[in-house]
Amino acid sequence: MKTPILLLLLLPATWMSFSMPPNNLHAQPEEEIQRMNDMVKDILDAFENGNHQKLGSIFNSTVEISTPSHQGVYSKAQGERVIQRFFRQNKAENVREIHRGDANSGAGFVILSYATGTDTFRITVFFKNIQSEPKIQEIDIIKQI
Repeated sequence: MKTPILLLLLLPATWMSFSMPPNNLHAQPEEEIQRMNDMVKDILDAFENGNHQKLGSIFNSTVEISTPSHQGVYSKAQGERVIQRFFRQNKAENVREIHRGDANSGAGFVILSYATGTDTFRITVFFKNIQSEPKIQEIDIIKQI
């Protein structure tokens, strides 16, 4: 059986469309990686220094926060007060990044280990690009046993 000539003519075009990335494919990931790195740096710095204002400045307009004593969806200002209370009750002695991840959609997360003099917490912070600006969507603080 002979292969139709039209099929042979279309194969190179089909192969090229799957093998050649769009021109702007390489610029986007570098920018998103840098934004994510900056976001994680700001989050880590805020937790290390107990800076609820710095953390609050990167909250979305509403933020879901779960701490050992509070859980809910809060406005930016209310969320800042919840975090302020957490920092007052749990002064950091050691904060370190455990893991981070991202999605191509501009969303990401970072997991921190947050140690005080008596307790250790696992903190997961979820963030997402909102109008090209990374904003914290959710903070989950779990006391380790």
